[in-house]
Amino acid sequence: MSDNLAILKQCEAFLEGHFLLSSGRHSGGYCQCAKLLCHPALAEQVLKSVVDQVKHLPITKVCGPAMGGIIVSYELARQLGVE
Repeated sequence: MSDNLAILKQCEAFLEGHFLLSSGRHSGGYCQCAKLLCHPALAEQVLKSVVDQVKHLPITKVCGPAMGGIIVSYELARQLGVE
């Protein structure tokens, strides 16, 4: 996990400060995934940790929302070797 945080900071995707989230909650950190996804090799590394957590499940397809989820869904499916 700390490796992922280092990668997010490296590509300036993880911001630190004070953020008011759309839920109304406050946070000291915020991740702009689009900045990570501009770097395919780094996104591959970060998403590998997700793949490692779900690869034992009987997944045959991966889908995601059109707004912000297509690239992540594609990369997860690619690493899992499914549609």
